[in-house]
Amino acid sequence: MKPMLRHVIFILSCLLCTNVLIAQELPNEATLPQWHERADKGDSYAMYVLGYYYSDMEEYPDNEKAFEWFLKSAEKGYVLGEYVVSRMYFEGDGVEQNTREGIKWLRLAVRQRYPDAVYALAMLHIYGTYEAVEKDPKEGFRLLKQAAALNHREACYCLGMAYYEDCDWETADAAYKQRVLRLMTRAANQGDANAQYFLAGLYYVDGDETIPRDVKKALEWMTKVVQQCETFTYQLAPMYIFGEACDVDVPKAIECLMASGKPEYQAVLRTLACCFLLDDVVKPDDKEMLAKMEQTVAWLKEESDDGDALAKMLLEAGYEAGKTDKEDIQKTVEYVQIKAEQGDTDAMFLLGLFEEIGVGRERNLEKAVEWMKTAAEKEHADAELAFWGCLCNGYGTKRNIKESREFLKRAAEHGSVEGREYYNNQCQWELYLEDLRPSLLE
Repeated sequence: MKPMLRHVIFILSCLLCTNVLIAQELPNEATLPQWHERADKGDSYAMYVLGYYYSDMEEYPDNEKAFEWFLKSAEKGYVLGEYVVSRMYFEGDGVEQNTREGIKWLRLAVRQRYPDAVYALAMLHIYGTYEAVEKDPKEGFRLLKQAAALNHREACYCLGMAYYEDCDWETADAAYKQRVLRLMTRAANQGDANAQYFLAGLYYVDGDETIPRDVKKALEWMTKVVQQCETFTYQLAPMYIFGEACDVDVPKAIECLMASGKPEYQAVLRTLACCFLLDDVVKPDDKEMLAKMEQTVAWLKEESDDGDALAKMLLEAGYEAGKTDKEDIQKTVEYVQIKAEQGDTDAMFLLGLFEEIGVGRERNLEKAVEWMKTAAEKEHADAELAFWGCLCNGYGTKRNIKESREFLKRAAEHGSVEGREYYNNQCQWELYLEDLRPSLLE
């Protein structure tokens, strides 16, 4: 079994069960005897509730007693009881670990078409995680489609990604694309942040006649992602910088880029620095914006001291808090341009960023990509990462997924922290999908 798949393959938690119980009256010291009375009379739901009560006691959870009540509930055919008993057997929680018993109870929950159980058994068949379940990708795929038909959130997302990754999206027919869109939308509407992120990218980058590009929808979905994962706030910035889904609002973009304090990624910090160089963003009497620029300069100095050549070059080019009139900006741009034309790859990358955002000139995406590509071909890690994004998304150049992966791999090998993270995630996802190819399983 692949280690990184463990949390995906068997998500047998009580989260859904908890949601069911929250809507009901929960036991307390005063009502506990009444729940016991109901359970003693054979009420399977009361048995389940008692199991939940003993597993969820704040100070001293009694998992063994919880298991006893969950098991009684399961033996009465209560599907949530069957599902939780399965999880407890797999995890050895309140009972000795026994995967065969876990599978037995999981299958019983599947017979009742309990969505989480169907999804879990699908993953077990696809990846052959335990000896008690034969590895059978075709059966797993059948169950995965069944779980998605039951509107299971993770199943909808997983199946949607399987279809998306198993095709050439540009040549796929309309019906195929609509199937992916429906699955992702169903997952996203249930709050799946991964599906929401996918849809934001789909509408922002992959728009065509079948699914028209819609930057407003992209912004809506990305906003939903940010509501769940604040660390992704920086990804809203381009929409405010370029005004594609809303009015141009560079101060709002700066706010997004600084939302979590010092940006985690160097690329975000550099974009932030460039935003202050755009026309009329920082006015001499705007104390709040000047303070933000001072903070950005301080962060650049930290990065420069830690060896970041691009931060060092910006500072050498005269980047300082308060120096934001057109003459100052032009001097900074000219310094970088001369360095780039002399063959300095750091300057090439930085000039590409200037061209993309429109620092000291009109925005020119084609020139931006040319500079990024030139630096990338000279093994500049950050440029390789940027050019990967251009090729992957068809941004300022023709889309080429195969070539993009090679540049991402090179960025990771040449020291890009972000590149290494993206590459590792891509490798993990490819491993995740290697046994889940609809074209081979349907």
